Amino acid sequence: MKLIIAYLQPFLVEKVVQALHSTPGVSGATVTHARGFGRGRQAGEQEEEIYGTSARACVEVAANDDCVAPIVRKIASAAHTGKRGDGKILILPLERAIRIQTGEEGPSIL
Repeated sequence: MKLIIAYLQPFLVEKVVQALHSTPGVSGATVTHARGFGRGRQAGEQEEEIYGTSARACVEVAANDDCVAPIVRKIASAAHTGKRGDGKILILPLERAIRIQTGEEGPSIL
């Protein structure tokens, strides 16, 4: 199992979510809003709410190993603008998953 975390431009969240709805192996996702900065930040850019950061969205998807590649392709395609700041996708090992309602564990709950 893997946890896929994508940091992207907030205006692309709906496009990414729609792409994930049509992707086999995706049973759900979590979307949060965040602020962050990258090393490519240039002096003189428009001031923002928190100095030196910009708005970002974070989309998290837990998936079985065989579903990771198509999910990552869909996210990357939907979030791509070709401009600086498109974002990042991180893929982490997911050690354990538990469904709270039933206590069921393992890849079958995804």
